[in-house]
Amino acid sequence: MAVGGVPLCVATAIAKKKPYAIIRAAEKDHGKKSLIIGDVKDKNVLLVEDVTTSGGSALYGINVLRAAGARADCVVTVVDREQGAASLLAAHGVTIHPLVRISELLNR
Repeated sequence: MAVGGVPLCVATAIAKKKPYAIIRAAEKDHGKKSLIIGDVKDKNVLLVEDVTTSGGSALYGINVLRAAGARADCVVTVVDREQGAASLLAAHGVTIHPLVRISELLNR
């Protein structure tokens, strides 16, 4: 997801030698007009986020990917702020894997 997730997505793709795609917040009326830059149709896709809070942004990305024909049911986030993302995503068949939860950071 743009913008915070883009460098994380690219770094992950390079490290794993996998292709990547970028999801825009809205369609543009010039250049590449679609919401997705990259090919996701009929592919298993992992959504990479920098921070999740309510999960709305991640769910938006999952829905855009699914509408484009991707199989998307997993989100990796650097920080889960534990404000509803896990339950919202689970309600839509999506698993979230945080590298760290905010409660872990605050307890250190």
